[in-house]
Amino acid sequence: MFIPWLKIDREHSFLGYKFIPIQRDKLPDGLGVGDIGVSLKALFSRYVDHMGKPSDDHAVILRDGADPFWAIAESDLEDAFLAANMFGFASLCEREFFGHDAHRINSTAFRSVAQKLSPPSTALTITRHSIDGGIMDGGYEFEDMLQQMPTQRAYSRFSQPDERLFRALEKCRAENGDLWAKICNAISIWMMANSEDQTLSGGADLTLSAIAFEHLLGGQSAKVVADNFVKYWENHLLISAAKSVKLRKFGIQTDRNRDTLGHFWMVRLYQFRSAYVHNHRRADTWTPRQLMVLQAFAFGSTVKIMLAQSGLFTINESDEDTLFAFEELLEHWDFEAEHWDAPADSDPNAKYDRKRWSTILSNVKSKRSFRRFFDRAIEEHAATIEVSSD
Repeated sequence: MFIPWLKIDREHSFLGYKFIPIQRDKLPDGLGVGDIGVSLKALFSRYVDHMGKPSDDHAVILRDGADPFWAIAESDLEDAFLAANMFGFASLCEREFFGHDAHRINSTAFRSVAQKLSPPSTALTITRHSIDGGIMDGGYEFEDMLQQMPTQRAYSRFSQPDERLFRALEKCRAENGDLWAKICNAISIWMMANSEDQTLSGGADLTLSAIAFEHLLGGQSAKVVADNFVKYWENHLLISAAKSVKLRKFGIQTDRNRDTLGHFWMVRLYQFRSAYVHNHRRADTWTPRQLMVLQAFAFGSTVKIMLAQSGLFTINESDEDTLFAFEELLEHWDFEAEHWDAPADSDPNAKYDRKRWSTILSNVKSKRSFRRFFDRAIEEHAATIEVSSD
């Protein structure tokens, strides 16, 4: 079993499987010898990139303890597909947005393929999912098949996954079945939403994303889902919706002083989902593209918070910076400002700053880094005075 168009830099172990980088001319130990090596080289020669040229961006999935070690039993396929899905989620959590060096990657890159081989035979059987059950599609020879990289996978870069998240998810599966089931269901939907597939245009991707949050947080109304969102994020949501410059720019006033901008955003995200499902007018505080990027940024962090509050994950300083940056992005980020030829605000005295994504993130990280340095200096100074007085 392998992920055909995923180029990873090193081996990763996760949920009982190994994800190993593989190239046609440089197969991992044990796979490049004998009949299996010949078969794999022939098989990979039938995979091409978006330009029709041979592709070397592959990752093979091996089962720990399997005999032979490269074989995955049919009874384990669903588990292997789940592991690949979760591996993709952990990688997408670390992706960046905008800029020439951004890790523009989507869930399409993590679509795994199960192909049944019986070396040295050149016969091939493909296993694929179907709404009426799994299908074993056989009777092919290697030369009969040519697989081309999806266009949405082209030009994307792999985001190095957080190994801490791997270990936390493994621990969650072992120790907290209810939370694991909730996270798995939500991630399955969220990965579909983040495939960047053309069939999900017109708001279907954003609707699926909102449904993923609904599964993750629980609740059957905009208010309940938003309230649950705030329960997890409450220590990192500091901007009052009633005082938000962003909302005033759109002529939105609220006297609910206890509601944060983060709460208001989640309400709007859920309302978009409801408007799409029921064909109603959609809210326009954030455009669908803005909402899509913001939800992609927030979903992984929400999973991390839930794992942390269950004692399965530790939020580090980098995570904290990301969490505190979210509301700043809600307040100040302007999608149009990402375009180099975007016109400036017509009103020179406008209080709403049109800032780029990277500028906001950089400012938050710099301010928090300085604050940490200052706090540590104060602590060290206080400790020095204490020692001197003794």
